[in-house]
Amino acid sequence: MRILLIGECYSDNLGDGVICDTVANLIKEKYKNAEITRFDLSGRSEFGQYHTQYPNTKSFTWLCRIKYRIPWLINWHPFFQEFKKDDIRYAISFGYLNTVLKDQYDLAIFAGGSLFMDYFAAMLYCVTYELNKSKIPMIFHSCGMSTLNNNSIKLLRKALSRKYVKSISLRDSEESFEKTFPKIRYCSTYDTAFNCYRFFKRSSHIVADVGIGVISLKKFRNFQTELIKYLLKTNISW
Repeated sequence: MRILLIGECYSDNLGDGVICDTVANLIKEKYKNAEITRFDLSGRSEFGQYHTQYPNTKSFTWLCRIKYRIPWLINWHPFFQEFKKDDIRYAISFGYLNTVLKDQYDLAIFAGGSLFMDYFAAMLYCVTYELNKSKIPMIFHSCGMSTLNNNSIKLLRKALSRKYVKSISLRDSEESFEKTFPKIRYCSTYDTAFNCYRFFKRSSHIVADVGIGVISLKKFRNFQTELIKYLLKTNISW
């Protein structure tokens, strides 16, 4: 089985890399003969290294010509509006995607993390289009959701409704997802990063007795505030 694993595999935010590595290890644990290829949504081929080739497809060449010569022709499209904001990043990522998709895959898995956000929406729109065109089944696994602008909502609605999207699971924001995408089915799950202890060794250097994960949700604010106030009054290192 050949699997394309998609996410922020080589992000400077190392937590994203941990998620991708953990998902890859879970897959290998269940399917020992699985061949896993990674695709980084920002066009990185390794940590600190970006793919260097731009796509040479007719559609991308056409898109670039339109952008500079007659942008008003497709300026109404939400993807084009997002593409104009960061065309270099999209060009690098599209070039990397073209390279990766020269191989055949049985399944594509979006590894999770906060993928349903403005930064990724247009990229997910394009990636799912290419995978759908190649009839590759897709799974969105343990995804998080952030604030979305109108363009992102339109693009994600299309991306998540593609024929070959077989499953969507959320690690958070279920209520917001239902309000934004009422016709798209999903299931709830936990953050895959909870499994990272199984595949990463604990550091031998302990810097504190207690570690606090601060989460920006109103319902937890008072509890977190009181917990920190309590720790400040004690001799506990945190």
